[in-house]
Amino acid sequence: MRTVAGLLVTTGWGQLRARPAADSLAEARRSGLGTAGVLLVADVISVPTGRARRAHCLDAVVEAGWVLAWWCVPTQGPGGGRRAA
Repeated sequence: MRTVAGLLVTTGWGQLRARPAADSLAEARRSGLGTAGVLLVADVISVPTGRARRAHCLDAVVEAGWVLAWWCVPTQGPGGGRRAA
């Protein structure tokens, strides 16, 4: 648990330190989507099989919110158009 917490803190710190440049924001977005997505899938698989407590359902809801939030973050490509990360 401490290892995962440390990895999440490190990832979050990197996202917070992202510069307002398109490439930096795109990297923060990819990192956020990937991290939240992996945690969401882990909870969705682990709770029904009994490997994680039902309280992790709340985690899954929060993680789904992060996936949605990161999905909505625009990254500006050359010319100012929206570019997929």
